[in-house]
Amino acid sequence: MSYFDISGATFDENLRKLETSDPAHADVFNALLGQLINNDVALKEAVTKFAASKNEQALFLLNLHKDGKKYGVHFDNYDVTPSSNGTRLFDAVGMTAAPSTNAVRAVNDFDGKGCFAYLEVNGSVDENGDFQVQYIKDIDNEFSRTKYDTWCLYLTQYVYRKFDSNGEDTVISDTRHSAEWLPEGGAIRPDGTIRPFVAIAKYMSGDNADGVASSISGVSPKNYSFQSSLTKFRAKGTQYCAETSQDSERMTRLMEIASLPDIASR
Repeated sequence: MSYFDISGATFDENLRKLETSDPAHADVFNALLGQLINNDVALKEAVTKFAASKNEQALFLLNLHKDGKKYGVHFDNYDVTPSSNGTRLFDAVGMTAAPSTNAVRAVNDFDGKGCFAYLEVNGSVDENGDFQVQYIKDIDNEFSRTKYDTWCLYLTQYVYRKFDSNGEDTVISDTRHSAEWLPEGGAIRPDGTIRPFVAIAKYMSGDNADGVASSISGVSPKNYSFQSSLTKFRAKGTQYCAETSQDSERMTRLMEIASLPDIASR
């Protein structure tokens, strides 16, 4: 497999030389090019030239973080040990995520890594259920957290779960390592094909100036009943809803792998 995917890069054949199946070299290229894109306006402009659509541009930028690594956690069954401590597995071993306190600065070793990396984008969900990127933060001057729906765009997670007499393992990756690794629910289209990325609303829903439910900054979150949420979001479009199992599933995995082992150990 190619950890650094430049399949959309046609403006400069020299980029083909950066393709590699060696993850050690891929880490170097991805870190270097990711830093350049974050800091160099000219390279940002180059991204827009060889990736024709906004979706392709977003996928290219996300693929700079793709690492093929496995981030996992194990929780013992209660009859093995009643402790709620989780034990990190594979590439998550030795990593830390902890919120700040009055005395200690926050730390998040997962930030920017593989399937934890994200882009802030403006966009919408089309009638087929596919996400369409409109503007990308730090790429497009038109990007706005207050004018347009704002989303966090992630590479599709592949999930491996194992249950036995000792407990359960949950492992995620941005790469499907075998048939046992299943794509997260929000990435599966009705026809069974897999979306390359998923979008999670950045903000809790609030009304924009037109009274439409929106994921924007600067407005108060709305408190919906189940029935009122159906009516409210149907007015935005039948492809929208207040919350999906995808939202809660992804948040649960994030807490289990990145946060719970550290919370339990403090």
